[in-house]
Amino acid sequence: MAGIVWCSEYSINEKSLDKQHQELFKIVDEIDDFVKKVQNNFEKEDRDNFKSIIFKLFNYIKFHFKNEEEFMEKINFPFLEEHRRVHKELANKTKNLLLVNDIDISNVIEQLSILTKSWILNHVCTEDILINNYLTRLIYTGEIHYTLEQYINLKKMIANQDIGKEYQFFYICNCDLKIHRVPQSIHEELLKEKRYFRCPSCKEALCLKEKITNKEETFEYFKKRFENVKINKNF
Repeated sequence: MAGIVWCSEYSINEKSLDKQHQELFKIVDEIDDFVKKVQNNFEKEDRDNFKSIIFKLFNYIKFHFKNEEEFMEKINFPFLEEHRRVHKELANKTKNLLLVNDIDISNVIEQLSILTKSWILNHVCTEDILINNYLTRLIYTGEIHYTLEQYINLKKMIANQDIGKEYQFFYICNCDLKIHRVPQSIHEELLKEKRYFRCPSCKEALCLKEKITNKEETFEYFKKRFENVKINKNF
């Protein structure tokens, strides 16, 4: 798997905050490397390294969250208070790891991985992106502001697993003969959180069609859609 790397897809189009997000990604990648190194072989010297790396993360997110909230105030961002609440929660979770004395290393390492990837990275990539959408277009709170392909790549990075091997579901839009294959974990997320993607071509919301089970069913589905297109287009 590739490392944890910031890319332009996560940009909120504010240079100083984008640079801070890039630095935050570097710190999280450093933590991810540390977790992989020590999870099965935690030495005495790793205890000090553990404290040092958490302290580095704690200081940086305090600095970054302060700057981000000031920018949100400046642009009258409508979800500022919700962001403040999430920032406070993330800072407290990081601080709690700093206060651990008698380390149950397997448990703490797991907490560290969840904090950095499932909480902090997920917040930057899925919630902070709303700042850019607020500045450039309307915000639809149920919409995921990435293409499906971008979101799959994001989830692969955060979960560190190939979700492309999961069961997949058919989602359709208004495009002729086009389906969108959604992995099961993302499909379940959409249903649970009542969220949706838009097709980058027709700009319509993706709608669930059916679960992909085998090649024969896929062929029959496309055959039916092609027949409908021929009728509608007078082929």
